Amino acid sequence: MDERSSLVELRSVGYSYGGRSPTRALQDVSLTIKPGEYVSIVGPSGSGKSTLLHLIGALQQPTEGELWIAGASVSNMSVEARASLRRKVIGFVFQFHYLLPDFTVLENVLMPACIAHGKPTRADREEAVSLLNRVGLGERMHYRATDISGGQQQRAAIARALAGGKPLVLADEPTGNLDTHAGNDAFALMREFHRTMGVTFIVITHNPDLAKRCDRVITIEDGSLASDEVMT
Repeated sequence: MDERSSLVELRSVGYSYGGRSPTRALQDVSLTIKPGEYVSIVGPSGSGKSTLLHLIGALQQPTEGELWIAGASVSNMSVEARASLRRKVIGFVFQFHYLLPDFTVLENVLMPACIAHGKPTRADREEAVSLLNRVGLGERMHYRATDISGGQQQRAAIARALAGGKPLVLADEPTGNLDTHAGNDAFALMREFHRTMGVTFIVITHNPDLAKRCDRVITIEDGSLASDEVMT
């Protein structure tokens, strides 16, 4: 595979942590994710799913193998370069929304722009308002983050992940903290952004029904790639 034609490319990637007696969390993982895919990662607790997502998110570097994101080699990248890559390319949605409680919903969605260049531009604001309208929070964008429901908070987190036109969103159990209805709504929103904007989503989930609604299911077991199935 040519890493230049893929959004994410892993070749024989492994990750170990610890000192004199390191623990291997991932071993010999090779996979390619192309632009526009909607992928789920499943596996038992402790299998290495979150470690894999952290590597793809440039939060950590592999201790073995090679990793490319958006054509850039991450394996030997500096901390500053990885931070820059994340700001430009990768949005994150976690099980807990991690909105800043003292800021409004709109201000939370604008936070990536504030981090990137200090002060949001008019274009940043227009984009944030558009995203919040699309996730159904147009009438609540000036509410404090603590004054909206859990499902609405996660929708705001999805909008924040998409701010800045990032082509890749990594979602770690994005419905795990929600009831069934709110979880289905959040999943449907991500699916809609995938279809209408071409955003690539990689979703970790323990929910087999949600996993099967993705286009591709990658299974991790004991730190290794157990299967990689395209859904029909």
